[in-house]
Amino acid sequence: MDACDVCGAPAAHVIERSGRRLCDAHYVSYVERKVARAISRYGMLRPRERIGVAVSGGKDSMSLLRILSRMAPRHGSELVALVVHEGIGGRVEESHALAEAYARSLGISVLSASFEELFGRGLPDLVGRAPAGTSACSICGPLRRRAIDVLARDAGVDVVATGHHMDDFLQTFIIAMMEGDLKRIAWMHPGPKPDPEGRPRRVQPLVELYEEEVLGYARAAGVPFIPCDCPYRRQGIRVRVRSFLRELESRSPGAKEIMFRSALAISRSLSGDIPRAEYVRCKHCGWPSTSEVCNACSTLMSLVGEPINSGRALYDLGARVGPGG
Repeated sequence: MDACDVCGAPAAHVIERSGRRLCDAHYVSYVERKVARAISRYGMLRPRERIGVAVSGGKDSMSLLRILSRMAPRHGSELVALVVHEGIGGRVEESHALAEAYARSLGISVLSASFEELFGRGLPDLVGRAPAGTSACSICGPLRRRAIDVLARDAGVDVVATGHHMDDFLQTFIIAMMEGDLKRIAWMHPGPKPDPEGRPRRVQPLVELYEEEVLGYARAAGVPFIPCDCPYRRQGIRVRVRSFLRELESRSPGAKEIMFRSALAISRSLSGDIPRAEYVRCKHCGWPSTSEVCNACSTLMSLVGEPINSGRALYDLGARVGPGG
């Protein structure tokens, strides 16, 4: 049996891209150090901030919640768990309930909202109204992002941390390349960006970790989670890009990290050529938007004929909006 490179105990993890072998305890330390370095390298978090953590109950967000709960007290920061209920039911709803319970077990307050409450309908209803061939993710994405923005505003947080890892970053980068979306690529660098008033900045502290490394951390640290059981998870091109990245890494360990560094360089080089976003208020709901109608309202209008028009999902239409990045 291989031994841990640090302490000589039986190794439980092999980091293929570096060849290191670690026991559970030193693997947990390895992952937490990588996250701390990413936060520092990209200026993601500052001392004494109120941090909203978007938690779904899966391995990524639950691991992030545990890692930040261990870091926050050292920096005088406070965490709030933000949980969005899409209305899918089944194991997905069990996952969300687990997220809320785990956050409370860590002494973290929880704020939640549902699609039904914010938008009048759950995701299955909305997907059922979509034209054939429409990806459920294209519907869920803008509405889930809006729901997190609403929770972040209500919680009074300074920043929202999400559990996106390197694989998520690369999938988005490749899809943007395929679509010729240079503006999106220019905005992808994990460093801090100006944000419009009313929308806390977003950060991805796990961005330098492989998906498999996050899974290894969850198991080594005893983080409870429910594997993704979304009935729509196999729709869209993202699943195929994910499989491509996995195969590439299995044949050439370290390939994803090389691609990640290249993607960062491309994003940085493009950022100076793409004009900063100019934000206005969506004419229907009042949230900051780069167009007259925001993505959330546009999505709802295409499905039910109405934009966001009531309740917590509305923002102050008369509020001033600052520049974006």
